[in-house]
Amino acid sequence: MRPFHAAIVVIAAVLLVAAGATYLLTQDDGWSITYETDGGTLPDGAPFSYHEGDSFPLPVPERDGYVFMGWSTSQGSSDTMETVEGLSGDIVLYASWIEAVEHSIEYVLDGGTLPEGSVRTFIGGVGAVLPIPERDGMVFAGWFEDPEFTTPVVVLGRDVLEDVTVYACWDEEVPTGTGYVWDVSGEYYNGDIRHTVEGTVREEVLAERDGAYYIQTTSDLTYTWPTGSTTDDSVRGRWSDGAGENLTYVGIGEAGGYTCTVWESEDGTCYWLYHLTLQVRAEVDDGTTHIVHQLAEVYTFEPETSFIPDVSAEYPLQVRGAGTVSIGDRLELTAVGEGFTGWYSGGELVTTERTLVVDRVDPTCSYEARSSDGYTVLDQAEVGLGDLGFAEGSVITDWDGNVVTGYGSLEPGYYVVTDATGDVTRYLEFFIEDARVFEHTWTFGGVTYTIRLDILYSDVFGYTYSDPYGNIRLSLTDPAYVSNYHTADDGTLLELMRVLSAYGSGMDRTEFARFVLSFVQTIPYMTDEDSVGEREYWKYPLETLWDGGGDCEDSTILYDTLMLMAGYDVAFVLFQDHAMSAVSVDVDGHSLTRDGIVYVFCETTTVSEIGLTSKGHTEDDVYYWCPVVVGSGTDTDKNP
Repeated sequence: MRPFHAAIVVIAAVLLVAAGATYLLTQDDGWSITYETDGGTLPDGAPFSYHEGDSFPLPVPERDGYVFMGWSTSQGSSDTMETVEGLSGDIVLYASWIEAVEHSIEYVLDGGTLPEGSVRTFIGGVGAVLPIPERDGMVFAGWFEDPEFTTPVVVLGRDVLEDVTVYACWDEEVPTGTGYVWDVSGEYYNGDIRHTVEGTVREEVLAERDGAYYIQTTSDLTYTWPTGSTTDDSVRGRWSDGAGENLTYVGIGEAGGYTCTVWESEDGTCYWLYHLTLQVRAEVDDGTTHIVHQLAEVYTFEPETSFIPDVSAEYPLQVRGAGTVSIGDRLELTAVGEGFTGWYSGGELVTTERTLVVDRVDPTCSYEARSSDGYTVLDQAEVGLGDLGFAEGSVITDWDGNVVTGYGSLEPGYYVVTDATGDVTRYLEFFIEDARVFEHTWTFGGVTYTIRLDILYSDVFGYTYSDPYGNIRLSLTDPAYVSNYHTADDGTLLELMRVLSAYGSGMDRTEFARFVLSFVQTIPYMTDEDSVGEREYWKYPLETLWDGGGDCEDSTILYDTLMLMAGYDVAFVLFQDHAMSAVSVDVDGHSLTRDGIVYVFCETTTVSEIGLTSKGHTEDDVYYWCPVVVGSGTDTDKNP
């Protein structure tokens, strides 16, 4: 929404500026353009022909003592044009001129002062931009044509051909304790799907500090589409001396019973402003979006400015300096304790200094001191939450945010304990450990092999905890996303590769690739629905081992990772309904080539040889593929 305080309204009024140009149009064919300049001189490069569909600005001639007003297609007509667009046939254009006469501007300032260099005269037909005066203790509400302040004026247009008098209108500063409500309605399209929005937006002026006002915006909006809906009940705050939006003056318009000046922002939103400060209406209308904010209410209230800032500290940190403040106070917070990594606000790093200084504190902002601990693995039998300084009444939530009880009986998994009894909310992310043994026996070349690995669930969960893509666990054609799953530095996988390498110590390069493939192919196939309850869910290699199986992309990622660790070039290959690996070995068969490297197909879900594939999964069927380079993500390829 637009601000109410004139200090943050940046006005950019644009007048027509005529300039010559060079027009690179063919002069000897197409339809002709004939200019009747009435004593004027055309600039060099003026076009004398055009073709159907052409669109270009017409030249601006010059004539001593006159102001050019435009071209018309009939002599003496006041209906002028500035561009060639939508025309056909030979045309004759007539120059329209008025005599260049200087006119005066009289300012009735009512106690205000003009900025230095303000325009005092203007040339009729050229116009002028009016200055913005100042007056102590008052807000400039605009220039008006009359002392009753009924007809606003921002610029003197090209049609003003006489001396003018303009009257400065002043309003009192917007007092704290003033509120505004806008009704919001409209629609927009996301692709072909129509969405509607209904509700209100409320803004309240809560405090003043050093000449700036603190404004809090509360949304109560409902977005609806054919298959669902969502709400926006967000609360945001800002100071009125923040960066304003550049607005271009459009004209005068009526809205909500007010005569307003109309402005357009850089993104195409139109604003109807009463006295330059009060937004009566805002409208977006770009063909796919039509949303209107209409002023519904202006009211006063008694603002509450005291509050306790939202300050939190991750275990084992403590924070000094928190407590009750007033909006706009200077806040200084210091993190104490080992492992401090930085202060965060809104999820973004603010500073790595232990002391955070907030010049003007905002009740909608949060401040969080984070430590390097991540989550801590706790043994319930040995460590109680009280031992870690968490008071009785602390709240425990699980990974999904559900409140749970009974620390001593918690199931293995991730939890957060939060103590909000003081001015600082302290929290600890912890994990109740679990362990499994991955044991797998398979046969290759007539020899039976067995691998046994001890796996801690905290190591498995670590990938979910630190996943840069959050909860996105599905097919994305992004090499950085694909590479993220190939955890070649995992300690358990390194132990697995040590055992595989020992078993395959006498094998050549190709035979070892077959051997590792046979290990992966014989791990049980599990759908994502069966193993994790999701329709599509990519697993990290350690997750596949923990679950004792996975589907096609899971076994592909596992095999690719093991082969990367063994020093092979590998690729991830994706079809519309399947995934498989491709490895650089000297084997004939189905393959893909990139930068001179041949990657031979490897089916990872059934026992088969390198280079073989199944129906519908040949080179011509590839939807996406990329070489896997851990830590990279610049190669992409899609079939047409």
